Amino acid sequence: MTATVEQRQGSVGWPLLIVLASLAAVAPVSTDLYLPGFPAMGQELDASASAVQLTLTTFLVGLAAGQLVMGPLSDRYGRRPPLLVSTAVCVVAGVVCAVAPNIAVLAVARLVQGLSGAGGMVIGRAVIADLVTGRAAARAFTLMVTVGGVAPVLAPTIGGLLSGPVGWRGMLWTVAGLCVAMFVGVLLVLRETHTPESRTAHGSYAAALRRVAGTAGYWAPVATMALSFSVMMAYISSSPFVYQNVVGLSAVGYGIAFGVNACGLVATGWVASRLVDRVEPARLVRGFLTV
Repeated sequence: MTATVEQRQGSVGWPLLIVLASLAAVAPVSTDLYLPGFPAMGQELDASASAVQLTLTTFLVGLAAGQLVMGPLSDRYGRRPPLLVSTAVCVVAGVVCAVAPNIAVLAVARLVQGLSGAGGMVIGRAVIADLVTGRAAARAFTLMVTVGGVAPVLAPTIGGLLSGPVGWRGMLWTVAGLCVAMFVGVLLVLRETHTPESRTAHGSYAAALRRVAGTAGYWAPVATMALSFSVMMAYISSSPFVYQNVVGLSAVGYGIAFGVNACGLVATGWVASRLVDRVEPARLVRGFLTV
């Protein structure tokens, strides 16, 4: 394996790829790592199951909104400054999550963590697009997708193992530690990849959104993705209580069960990627949705 990937304007070395992959992993790790601690969290903070699930919902709301904000900011001001700010805020929010005295503070901190964590997801992809194209870009993006697929498999299992020794707060400290590693990686490894002459100096963001929303064939795929994601999030937020309180699994057992389902998710994605060259994509989607 060579030290760099094919380049268009610059070099994408493995240290940078590792940093970008960690940025891509922040969302699945932040959502899945602390899932085994949901029941204990509800007991310690005297919160209902739905209130505990709200900490996941607020994170996802922040993650969605943050991508809409961080993308245009990075186009206008470059990749490095918004990424440094967003990862720094993510660290602070992670610490607040770990020491939260009640469920309300935790939910708000998770919202901020999602907003700031979105910067790593969207800007990390933009950095790759700035540097490489073609097969080199495909390889770099594949690494990020692989990390994004492996993280949900490993995170609940690791969380289950941590639940006994460190508890749910320890899991959230682990997430905060990942955010610290992201910040240090960006600070030491990432250079600016979006040149000043390439940046967007003006233009209406609302007008751009209207153009996208008015594009033929846009809303059907968006609705499919949104509803599929909603089903998955309903499962993720409910599964800790169902597996542990109803089925009777331990925190470690829950992590293993969740990991098995996540393996199925990754495997199905791999199968779909293989079939897309042989089967019309629209037909493939209809078939998977029917199943």
